[in-house]
Amino acid sequence: MEKRHVRLKIMLLIFGVFYTLALLLTPAQLLQAEQTAKFMPDANELSYMVKAVNRGFYAQCSAELKPDRSVIRGQLYAEDAKPSEAARLLDLKIAKIKEYVESKGGTIVMNERTRAIVGKTPVAPNTDKIPNVFFTAQKLEIYFQTTSSTNIDEVLETLGSLELRYTNFPYNYGGSYTQPKMVVAFRFSDLPKALEQIHNDCKLQAWKNWCTTGTESLEEDKCMAAFNNLSPHLITSSMNLTSQPVVNESGYEAPLQFYYPWQATNLNNITLFGDITLHLSGNINTQLLPPK
Repeated sequence: MEKRHVRLKIMLLIFGVFYTLALLLTPAQLLQAEQTAKFMPDANELSYMVKAVNRGFYAQCSAELKPDRSVIRGQLYAEDAKPSEAARLLDLKIAKIKEYVESKGGTIVMNERTRAIVGKTPVAPNTDKIPNVFFTAQKLEIYFQTTSSTNIDEVLETLGSLELRYTNFPYNYGGSYTQPKMVVAFRFSDLPKALEQIHNDCKLQAWKNWCTTGTESLEEDKCMAAFNNLSPHLITSSMNLTSQPVVNESGYEAPLQFYYPWQATNLNNITLFGDITLHLSGNINTQLLPPK
């Protein structure tokens, strides 16, 4: 009975200590304390943390990226004396395009729809009455996965027979904006995510380089085992990747360059004019910072 009272008193004392700390600490300090508690390195990790803290790590990196989506830009048109009828005719054309694209495993992104009035020639000679015709247009983009078996050339031919008028991508050919017009381009579904995976692989390579050259060979496995828990504290100070020269919107070949931290807005706008694999090479500099 006495032992149970002693145990109860100890539990109440511990609760009182934590309750007092909760009253004294700010929410930010409580969060920091929680994060610190989560990071509890074992003896092996602590050993390599002491050896590596505030040190720089370097690695040369290489990787490959291939666009996974082909993009076709186009417009559909319809006209009629009544705007509602022009819209109805346009919707019928869109439905046919959509049915065909989906049958090929593609998707359609609808962009802006525009409406205009177009003046026609006079109804009869010697009259000034010119009827107005409502002209409605729908811009759209059609996407296919490059990994699919869809034949893009056959798709272009069929879409043309369904009255799709192609809208070219900006492309400077021979120093002036003229023919040919690029109607198919290639993009990445999630380029920031792909680059972040390369970034993580390069961080691992930088740590592996240090484990190989900075420790005894018998400890290399233990050094690599410590990476998983220490990697969040391995901070990247700089990283760059450069591709081989590829054709860009200027009509000339130039390499694509990527710098960490990645700018998602710019990456999502990258467009290639060929279904080509990017061969990337570069380097990374990182530093292990002590947990706060």
